[in-house]
Amino acid sequence: MIGLTEAIGQFVAHPGFNSVPDDVLPIVKFSIEFAVAASIASRAVGLQELDDGSLRRPEMLALMNKAVEADDSVCPVEPAFSLNDRLTVIAEDGRVLDSGDIRFARGHARLPLGEEELKRKFLDCCRDSNVDAERLYSGLADIEAVANVRALTAH
Repeated sequence: MIGLTEAIGQFVAHPGFNSVPDDVLPIVKFSIEFAVAASIASRAVGLQELDDGSLRRPEMLALMNKAVEADDSVCPVEPAFSLNDRLTVIAEDGRVLDSGDIRFARGHARLPLGEEELKRKFLDCCRDSNVDAERLYSGLADIEAVANVRALTAH
């Protein structure tokens, strides 16, 4: 059975950020090539995927090298960005998957995360900390009822 990584012939990146130097490791993490490769190879794009080791994984590099960048219109408000993002994936068998225009990323003020997505992101951010992330999240979600905010992180 062919894995998803091998099934993708190329993807056309209509990037939201037009000036990423792909030879600088920390900056590559903010490229469309990395975001797409991570979402395909790991089925997620969280803090764990932002680890430098993840960029060196062979399947990540193979997917990132399948990117073909498209020319896009410049945003009239912020010229460093495209007006819209878009992703087109072309499978080895010729199938085309097209996201359509994406004006705002998930988590943007105009396209906010849902409650479960927000909680998942919060817990991911707390993953390597020494706080009780579930308890902290619950307290923050009901902050009006908290008498002493220091109690949220007390051990």
